[in-house]
Amino acid sequence: MADVPASADPEDVVDFQFEQIVNNRRHDLAATVFHPEMTIRRMGVQGAVRHLLAAGEGDPDAVPEGSETGFDYMAAILDAAFPDFRLVVGTQVAAGEVVVTRATFVATHTGEFLGLPATGRRIEFDEVLIMRVHDGRITEVWALADELSFLEQLGAVGRPREHGVPS
Repeated sequence: MADVPASADPEDVVDFQFEQIVNNRRHDLAATVFHPEMTIRRMGVQGAVRHLLAAGEGDPDAVPEGSETGFDYMAAILDAAFPDFRLVVGTQVAAGEVVVTRATFVATHTGEFLGLPATGRRIEFDEVLIMRVHDGRITEVWALADELSFLEQLGAVGRPREHGVPS
């Protein structure tokens, strides 16, 4: 396994990030592809995390943002609750410095997740990630996940038909 991307090409950098840092849990390599001032805007899972913290004992405003703290925070939570999780890359399109990826989060909920006890359920939801890569490092990430599906599968929210809403 390589400790650096094959090249500074944006697709190579993004692929390396998915395979090595995320799927192979090589968090020690994050600095090789994440720019220190990288901006992360997670509009899906981060929203779910805030929802769960607000419903429990946590502080929803305590979710850190930014490169290392945001990545480390989410990685630690996900590794503890979903130790087998993977991002399965689907469609990927690149234009210049921007790489857009549709990925599927696949995992088993075997550990506590922000106050939710392990359910043993298989979790699967899609997300779209838009990453800007400059000089071989990811400088910006926009991520939109299907957080409603994620929360439903965890049992954290009910499906509409469970609350008398017609399908």
